[in-house]
Amino acid sequence: MEILLQMDPERHIGVTRWVGAGVALHASAAGKLILVELDDDELDEWLRAERLFAFTERTIVVPKALRAELARVRRRQRAELADELEDGLASISVPRPDGRRGARLRRRA
Repeated sequence: MEILLQMDPERHIGVTRWVGAGVALHASAAGKLILVELDDDELDEWLRAERLFAFTERTIVVPKALRAELARVRRRQRAELADELEDGLASISVPRPDGRRGARLRRRA
């Protein structure tokens, strides 16, 4: 996933610039929303092509466990994670209300 736009609030707490950065789909809430859009064959292909890197002890790196997590995301209509990308980092992502996809999966050569 590549972040194309970021809006930062004018607050005391800082944020990281994500525009143009690659994000591990298996270790981000927004990435999991993208993965649930894939059919079984597409997910199989993605899992063969990608390495499920462990960023923390809680990162899901076993394909069977990731499939179970994606099934939960589909049922709940939201993706939640805590301490998977970075210790102390939690996030929630929900689909767009209009049903349109906010991102597309594309493979870089």
